[in-house]
Amino acid sequence: MQQHLTTYQKEKFLPILLERDGSNCFYCNLPFNPLDPNMRRTFDHLNNDKKFNDIQNLILAHLFCNNKKKHNAEYQIMAKEKLRLNSLLVFEGLSERERNKSGPMPANQEIDLNVAIKKETWAYLQEHLVRQEKPAINFNDSAESIAFMFWERTGHGSSQTVGRALKEFTSTAAPFKREEEGGEIVIRKRV
Repeated sequence: MQQHLTTYQKEKFLPILLERDGSNCFYCNLPFNPLDPNMRRTFDHLNNDKKFNDIQNLILAHLFCNNKKKHNAEYQIMAKEKLRLNSLLVFEGLSERERNKSGPMPANQEIDLNVAIKKETWAYLQEHLVRQEKPAINFNDSAESIAFMFWERTGHGSSQTVGRALKEFTSTAAPFKREEEGGEIVIRKRV
């Protein structure tokens, strides 16, 4: 069994990973920068086993974040949850016959799940901050609430995945923002 991803595997997996997970670092959600050695894109093995080169075990991360994961409990939890979700989606999307075959996993179900989670997250923000006109909502509680509601509806739900969607919807280009208030992170509508 090979130790590292081949150039062929990297070229084959890169468009799938970009479509599945987006074009930023999985851990910090910042863009890649090939001119900065620490910010360049690397393939990270979620379970740290470089021999397990199935696409469900791979994400894109900065070199710095990939190395930081070794000593960062939050990144390790994110990686474990992502691998669990990837594996669950792959298994549920395959027929009994296909489950017994080896080969790359289809990414379409995870993409559909990510789109659905983003829609649920968007609807939640619209409901609480626009329609109900609340001044702010707690970031972590929102992520857990949305994940629970999504789980009730679909049988799937990850507060880490929802948290990534919330970060996108509170980026500088988005209509919502994150602020610290009383030691907590809250989400507000931009004025």
